[in-house]
Amino acid sequence: MFTPRGHCRTFMILGLTFSASVAQAQVTLDGTLGPAGPLSGPNYAIPAEVGQQHGGNLFHSFGQFSIQQGESATFSGPNSVNNIIGRVTGGQVSTIDGLLRSTIPGANLYLLNPAGLLFGPNAALDVSGSFHASTADYLRLGEGGRFEALTPGTSVLTVAPVEAFGFLGDAPGRIDIRGSYLHGAGGQTLSLIGGDITLTNATVYAPAGRLNVAAVGSAGEVIPTDTDLVMQGFGRLGTLTMARDPDAPRKMVDMGNGFADVPLGDLDTSGAGGGALFIRGGEWVSWGGMVFADTYGAQAGRDVNVQIAGGMRLTNGALLTAATLSQGDAGDVNLTIADTLTVQNGGEISASTFGTGPAGDVTVNARNLLVDGMGSEFFTGLASSTYDSTGAGGSVSLTLADTLTVQNGGEISASTFGTGPAGDVTVNARNLLVDGMGYDGFTGVGSYAVSNGEGGRVNLTLVDTLTVQNGGQIHAITFGTGDTGDMTVNARNLLVDGMGSENFTGLLSSTYDSTGAGGSVNLTLADTLTVQNGGQIHAITFGTGDAGDMTVNARNLLVDGMGIDTGLLSSVAPDSTGAGGSVNLTLADTLTVQNGGQIRASTFGTGPAGDVTVNARNLLVDRMGAETVTGLVSNANSGSTGAGGSVNLTLTDTLTVQNGGGN
Repeated sequence: MFTPRGHCRTFMILGLTFSASVAQAQVTLDGTLGPAGPLSGPNYAIPAEVGQQHGGNLFHSFGQFSIQQGESATFSGPNSVNNIIGRVTGGQVSTIDGLLRSTIPGANLYLLNPAGLLFGPNAALDVSGSFHASTADYLRLGEGGRFEALTPGTSVLTVAPVEAFGFLGDAPGRIDIRGSYLHGAGGQTLSLIGGDITLTNATVYAPAGRLNVAAVGSAGEVIPTDTDLVMQGFGRLGTLTMARDPDAPRKMVDMGNGFADVPLGDLDTSGAGGGALFIRGGEWVSWGGMVFADTYGAQAGRDVNVQIAGGMRLTNGALLTAATLSQGDAGDVNLTIADTLTVQNGGEISASTFGTGPAGDVTVNARNLLVDGMGSEFFTGLASSTYDSTGAGGSVSLTLADTLTVQNGGEISASTFGTGPAGDVTVNARNLLVDGMGYDGFTGVGSYAVSNGEGGRVNLTLVDTLTVQNGGQIHAITFGTGDTGDMTVNARNLLVDGMGSENFTGLLSSTYDSTGAGGSVNLTLADTLTVQNGGQIHAITFGTGDAGDMTVNARNLLVDGMGIDTGLLSSVAPDSTGAGGSVNLTLADTLTVQNGGQIRASTFGTGPAGDVTVNARNLLVDRMGAETVTGLVSNANSGSTGAGGSVNLTLTDTLTVQNGGGN
């Protein structure tokens, strides 16, 4: 669910302050491309005559390049210049705490210093083209050109544009952005390409443009293309760290189209159309950092593309969103994480719509995914939703080589709160664990239809086991006129265990005070389905819409109440006119119902109950001294005017009823 940007989130981060790394601001020419010596400040003029022009490329070479608060560096030259390309060769970090400016219309500005770049709280940009900040050792110009910063004398200057940022060593220089507001030109690109990259209470903004963020850790080349940010030849990548103090004010901008005073994210490409955002690195940790690529106009949003070679963690209210608040399409959010993606404590990844434009899709490929609400009062998880809108919702698609864990208030959902339909939730993993852990609220995977829109489908495919326990849920629910989607599970084993939780634990397809119909629940298990200790698989209607059917295909099915209401249930609630769904079970081996467990199709309202149909090799019904009914039931309860259904059994071997089973 998209969290409004004005919400306050409380957390703690390590406090960092900015201090200039040079005693006096200096901009000096190193003499490799023209004259040598210092330029006059505090407003440093850098004309074309102190560099070399080759076609549309204007090259500059500095021994030192630092700007203090209140100072500026202004690049100028003829309008024929397309790219201003500056390198720093003296081996000192460049500290930028003043204004970087270009007076050449539309020219792109490259600032290259292998020793490192540090942007302070007063750093600012006035560049009408794109801006690229890098600690690369060289820039590759086409196939034959090369602009060297470590060994300037080996450079081959050409008219070709920059094609790659090249790194030669195992300790690339850092890029630190501390309290800065780096505002690029509208529709242009802003790049941060270096070693470890840290943003602390910072804002990097490319309105409706493109952001490239790449943290590297060894030799290789970063190659921007129209549709990608290619990492070529790297043995190791660096770390992107984002930290935001909750008391640090955010920059506010007018997005137009009636959207004034919108707070910006730490990394932001929002505008009339959300811009493209490419993030690459070995690790990404965000403590309350926010990344936005949101659409506020008719222009279609572009995608957020993240590739991390290790792990990624969003915590303490960290956000990653691509939303639309107008008629433009929202962009997609695509994440490829080689190790574990952790979203916790108010962290959120979403692609949603608040307008007429459709929401985007959220796609994750990772080894593991952990979604942990940790008791946060804010939504924690992954979502694509529609909010009071006519736009269609997007899908949430997760592919995990190992395990998806959703716990303690975490959520994965595709929902509609408007007239537009919700998207689907699709999970492919080895294992899926949904554990409420006693959290008093929803924990799980699901789809909501709250208004007139149709609900999405929930499709889960597990190589091994799906475990739902302790208040965890898998659900598809409608509260409105729209039908809810179907729920499909394919796994080796499915365990639903209430573990004594007071909250509903299990799989739920439901209609609430609605005319929409419930979806079907379809479970295919290569081995065993176990429902125990208050766990339930339930298809129910509380409205005029019919409940969905339930179908189970498995080798074995065990329903063990352990003295608590447990089972596979299809129900018509009191005062409901919708019809109940049927329960259809096909077991290659044995169905065991014991200790208060039930398989039941019943009505408490005016709608009829469904049928219970079992095809199995063996059936054992054993009350085991439980006080509640144990067995297979289809009935009309007291006060109901709806008709009960039938119970149909087909067994190829044994039927055993004992210890009061069936009562």
